Amino acid sequence: MQSRCSIELRYDFSELERLYEVVTRFLQTHGQAPKLISQINLVLEEMVTNVIKYAEPKAGDPHVAVHLDLVARQLTVTLIDNGPPFNPLDHPEVDTTAPIEDREIGGLGIHLVKKMVDHMEYHRRDEQNHLILVKKFAGENGARPH
Repeated sequence: MQSRCSIELRYDFSELERLYEVVTRFLQTHGQAPKLISQINLVLEEMVTNVIKYAEPKAGDPHVAVHLDLVARQLTVTLIDNGPPFNPLDHPEVDTTAPIEDREIGGLGIHLVKKMVDHMEYHRRDEQNHLILVKKFAGENGARPH
């Protein structure tokens, strides 16, 4: 059985609280574990924050659409924004073994998201960024498969 939840957000950091509430309620309603809910909220916070902080739409009302699709033991999150093209998969890998003082500033959030999800893909369609994140879990309670 598939369940879906969608929310539209303005480019405003105050919208993050509303996003947390909607996502948490949706995942709790479907019996997901607090650990999974926290992971998904962290992933969404990072990616939506990047959009709000860096994306400036060329035209129209700035917005981010977040869709969560829960099917069996997999959650697919799709983020769609009308900012300029930005593919986080093209972002250089972070060398976490380098001394702090030698590291580039930024990029750890995208690195963290890549580590927390099982699949990540990006498409640019209709002047919008489409980021798809997939998180798989083993049990009914959102336990990780490995």
